[in-house]
Amino acid sequence: MIYITLEESINGHYLLTVADNGIGIENKGTETKINSFGMRLIQGLSEDIDGDFTMEKDNGTILKINFLPEFPISKKFEGPEQRREG
Repeated sequence: MIYITLEESINGHYLLTVADNGIGIENKGTETKINSFGMRLIQGLSEDIDGDFTMEKDNGTILKINFLPEFPISKKFEGPEQRREG
């Protein structure tokens, strides 16, 4: 099963948790240093919103992102209205 929760944390932060009860991720070394595209993507997206990403193994895998509800939008972001020529 996969569990997804979003809850208010301390100091006005939010905590997004995605967990499963599978066999867990096999890795050697630091918990967040798994070299897969998906894990790098999650880490990068967490950094984009100035969030703190952690991963734990406890009867499955638990991924957590702690972030503020208002986060900076990257200057590199181009919305549809910015792509139109005029």
